[in-house]
Order: sequence, then C-alpha cells, then structure tokens
Amino acid sequence: MNATEIAGVLPELQKLLQGKRIQQFYQPSPKSYEMTLRGKGQTVSLYISMVPQFARIHSLSRKLEHPLTPSNSCLTLRKYLMGAVIEKVEQIHADRHLCIYFRTKEGIFHLYIELFSKIPNLILTREKEQILECFQVVRGEKRVLAPGEHYVFPPPPRQALVPPTQPITLQEIEAKYTLAEEEAVYQQRYLQLEKQLNKEFARLQKLETVLTKQLTQFQEYEHYAQWGELLKGSFSQIQRGASEFRTINYYDPEMKEITIVLDPFKTSEDNMAVYFKKHGKMKRGKEILGGRLIQIQEEAKQVAQQIQQLQLKNHPELLTPSSSSNGPEKSTLKEKKSGQSSASKPRAFLSKDRLRILVGRSSTKNDELTLRIAHGNDIFMHVHGFPGSHVIIVTPREKPVPLETLLDGATLAKYYSKAREHQKSTISY
Repeated sequence: MNATEIAGVLPELQKLLQGKRIQQFYQPSPKSYEMTLRGKGQTVSLYISMVPQFARIHSLSRKLEHPLTPSNSCLTLRKYLMGAVIEKVEQIHADRHLCIYFRTKEGIFHLYIELFSKIPNLILTREKEQILECFQVVRGEKRVLAPGEHYVFPPPPRQALVPPTQPITLQEIEAKYTLAEEEAVYQQRYLQLEKQLNKEFARLQKLETVLTKQLTQFQEYEHYAQWGELLKGSFSQIQRGASEFRTINYYDPEMKEITIVLDPFKTSEDNMAVYFKKHGKMKRGKEILGGRLIQIQEEAKQVAQQIQQLQLKNHPELLTPSSSSNGPEKSTLKEKKSGQSSASKPRAFLSKDRLRILVGRSSTKNDELTLRIAHGNDIFMHVHGFPGSHVIIVTPREKPVPLETLLDGATLAKYYSKAREHQKSTISY
C-alpha cells in the first residue's frame, strides 16, 4: 500500500475509527492483525497486514478464522488497548506511515503502523514513545525497534506525496491487495508443486532404471537350477576336492560342454545344494523386484499425469489458493543439510545375538534401505505375497548369521507387514 493510497483512504479511515472503543484484538495469521471496534451503534473490523509487498490497512468485509490460542503479541495489545477509545488517526510525513492514538484510563498510547514494502512493522508505545510491543525487532544503525527502547521515527520520504488522482475506498484496497496476495501465494505454490513433482518423477525414473538393471542381472542366474540338476546326475563322476566339473549341458540345444565351478571343501551334494539355494534366492528376489518395478512404473505414470494437470492449471492443490494472509510461503522443499528426523531413518533393532536389524518405514524408505543402506553381505527379508517393510540384517563379513537372529528378522518382517494378523507366513530372504 503506497503513500498515495493511504492519503486517499485516510478520511474514510478517520471517520470509521475515531470515537470507537476497542472490543478485541486477534491475530488471524502470524503476519496479520484484526481489531474489532464498537461505537455509534456500529461494530467494525480493521485489518492490518504485515506481509512484505502486501502490507496494508483496511476494513474487513468478511469474517476470518482466529487461532484458539492468541500469540504473545496479540496478548500484549489486548493488555494495553482493550476498552481504549480511538481519538485520532493520522498519516505521518505523508509517507506509508500511520499513527492511531488511543485513550485509556492509564493514559495515551500510540500504535504506529509502518506499511513499508520490505520491512512492515507495528509498534505500540506509551505517550513518551517507550516501545511496549513491536511486530518485528529491528536493530539497525539509525533505528532500534525493540520493547523497552525509545521509538525513533523513520526518515521522511525524499519525494513529495503525489495526491490521489481519483477517489479510492477501503473496500477497493481490500479487494486489490487480497487478490494480489492470493495470486502470489497461488504462483508460489504452483512453482513449489512443479518442483516437487519433477523431483519425484526423476526419482521414480532413476529407481525404475536400477530395478530394471537388477532384474536383468537376475536373468544371468537362471542357469543355477540347471547346474544343480547337472551335478545331481553326476555325483559318481565328480572327484572329491575338485574345484570344477566339466560336463555336457543337456539343457543346451547344441549340447555344448560347460564348466561348473565347485567349492573343493564341499561334497558334491553340498555344491548341488548351493546352486539350488542360489537359484531359489534369485527367483524370490526376481518376484519381489518385479512387483516393485510394476508399482514404481504405476507411481511414475500417476506423477506424470499430475505434472500434465499442473501445466493445464487443473491440479486440485492449486484450485483453492490460501487466503490466510501469511503471504507467500517459504519453500518447504529444501532438505536439511545436517541431521535426520527419526521418521526418515529406518527402524533399528538388536537381535538376541547383538546384530543390528533395520526395518523400512514406507515404500520409499524400503527402496532407500535396500538400495543405498544395505551392503552385499547383508541379509534381506520380506513377507512373501503381502505388502510390508523390507528387513535388513546387518551381517559381519565371513561370519554366519545365527538362527536366533534369522528368526528375529523374520518376526519383524511379519510384524511390519499386512500379514501381521495371519498365523502363518512365508518369509523370503
């Protein structure tokens, strides 16, 4: 609100406020005040906005919601001005600066309203200009605005006031600045939502690439079952302590000879069991990753549709921009540079054998746990056939995991899944 607009509505403002008694003070939002007055058989509401670029004062044509618990600033204004009568309203130095004079039993109080675009402020002082309350504490070279300090007027404007060329009303001020503020909030929300959706779409595409690559790697292990079957029918031909076994691959249409790597410290039966176990593990992992890939692709499709709706200005989150008079909100998309909230970390447990067990909190955190936190030697667990958390048993290198720890991990996998209420469940690992 500029000085010309203030000068234009000042006569209406004086007529509206002078002689009326303060009934109540409210703070509808952290950056706005509402003053209810009564007098001459009339009740009016005065609105004062401290939002940078949209700072203004005008009467209210609509009701605003008020918080149940008033702020400290609001309580201070109520303490000194409840029941006070407004004696005078004036514009100071023909600038964006108003003063409302209040008369109370304790004396005269001044409410200075600085409607500057960068640092708007509201300052309550006693008659001798001692500051009792201010919206923003300012400690500059020329001015210090803080409770207990002496109020110093801002320097007068360099340019003379340009008189209004046409009449303007408080109602027009309300309509103009309320609309401008809502459009600014709308635009900021649009940009924030656009950034958030694009970031989420990029994350899903990256995850889809990782899962597709892992599924491709699993295809390479399909032959493990064939190797197990070949070993199964060749026990008599395998020498004890052999590190490899050459045989014809009967599953190959060309019947080529292949070499199967063996553990020389294991028997033929144990080597066969290792390949069957690896094949089973890879098969279960392929099922889990395949289901997860389908889910990620569906999520990416939904986000792409939201981006398209957003570009058409048809997104539900943007249809009702906020009019809470907080002004354009600060971005909430920036990640914390240090520290993590407990909700962002996986759940952590200790097994009976003092091994760490980590449990994902959501589908997104499951991916982070499995693809970023877990290492190659850690054990992965998940309930087969039910949505649920991923469980990782942090495993020391070259040390077998005790059975009790495996049972602890399986118990956690079932508990943090949709299979919790089922008596029996299959745990994939």
